[in-house]
Amino acid sequence: MARVRTAGGRDGRPVNPEVVTPVRTRILVQGLLLVLLSVYCFLVYALVRPLFGTFGFDPMTCFKSMLAVLALGCFVLWLAPITNVATIFHQHVRPSRRFKRGECPGCGYPGVGEQVRGNCPECGVPFREPPEWRMRGRIFLHFVLIFLSAMILGGAVAETRLVLDEARWSAACSRPGGQRLESRPRVWPSGYALLLNDPEHGPYAEPQAESRRDPEARRQGWWRPEEDSTRTTGG
Repeated sequence: MARVRTAGGRDGRPVNPEVVTPVRTRILVQGLLLVLLSVYCFLVYALVRPLFGTFGFDPMTCFKSMLAVLALGCFVLWLAPITNVATIFHQHVRPSRRFKRGECPGCGYPGVGEQVRGNCPECGVPFREPPEWRMRGRIFLHFVLIFLSAMILGGAVAETRLVLDEARWSAACSRPGGQRLESRPRVWPSGYALLLNDPEHGPYAEPQAESRRDPEARRQGWWRPEEDSTRTTGG
């Protein structure tokens, strides 16, 4: 049965009853949207941040990456109506179907359409056609707030993942024999960029994978310089 919100009158009887959307349904839909947008922001941040070629945590790089994520958010604006999809179903789609069948728009009580005047004897909702759903400014504002939350969450996870990957590379290069390590790709999904090691200056990063690597080293994910003197360290 649909939930009905009522406002009490002076005589204690409900007046102006209307169908409402269950709170749990709204939370579930908006939570799923938050997760979806967080994954999108994570991927965008993880792909943009290595383009700056910085190694380690850098506030300015984080700020620029976040601006890029914000700018690319225009590609997901079409998802804004999803924030209201629960209301669309509970207050517009299902009530409209019931109304056309002559049932109560609120609870589906049969035979209400035969009454010329009056409300549903079951839930008190008046028998009238539900209004059409329209995109309103508050819905778009709600989507923007969800996207900003997802941007912070996804960006923080991506930055942490990249920084930890750089820390692992630094630790590998500092171990005995680590100076022989020259480069390896970043962690997914930033594998197009390289983490490199200079025996004199230590580990660093470059935005593009330009070094030549043999198939065996590519499968292992690590690349060591060949013994001939024609190969140079770094990028």
